[in-house]
Amino acid sequence: MALSRLQVSILGLGAAVLLATQNIDTRAQAQIAASNTQRTTTGDPITGEGLPNPAPVVTRNWGELPAGRKWGTTAGFPSDGGFEEWKVKVYTPAVATTASSEQNWLPNDTARVTTPGGQLLNGTLTIQLYTDGTCGASGGTAVSGQNYPFTLTNEASGTDHVTTNSSYKVTASTSVSWLVTFTSSDPNVIESSSHCESTALTISN
Repeated sequence: MALSRLQVSILGLGAAVLLATQNIDTRAQAQIAASNTQRTTTGDPITGEGLPNPAPVVTRNWGELPAGRKWGTTAGFPSDGGFEEWKVKVYTPAVATTASSEQNWLPNDTARVTTPGGQLLNGTLTIQLYTDGTCGASGGTAVSGQNYPFTLTNEASGTDHVTTNSSYKVTASTSVSWLVTFTSSDPNVIESSSHCESTALTISN
């Protein structure tokens, strides 16, 4: 009798173990199937299309907006077809200005030769600019490009001859001078002549 009860107990234990093993196997297969299903779910990670929505419930109009605002445009992002228009005013700080100037002077001269009786003149007249006030006597030099020769042929006494300097500029206080020299080619006008004209210039910028 005791042997029969032992056999029944062993059989019962075996059945329980078998049922538990089948239950564990069933759950494992269900988990594997779910995992396989999740792996086969495809979606676009950029647009989100085909992916599950982690927050399917959306609460709209959840607060009170300031006057003049409406939902869908307050944040400045497109919603319901609209954009928020932002206007930014840029303030430019005042900038102090300083006016300045730099003077320059273009020396030019007008020379003429006269005779006492109004005789006509023949010869050569030259006008030369110097960098000092004494036509080179105090160390100044003749300015290159500022020598103006004129040929006189039966020219009336007292005719003006004008220099056309447009390149040599004086930009600081200094003295310059013009040496005017007439050399006659007329045997009736024996004497030649020269004249030094000085200019003392003061520049205050």
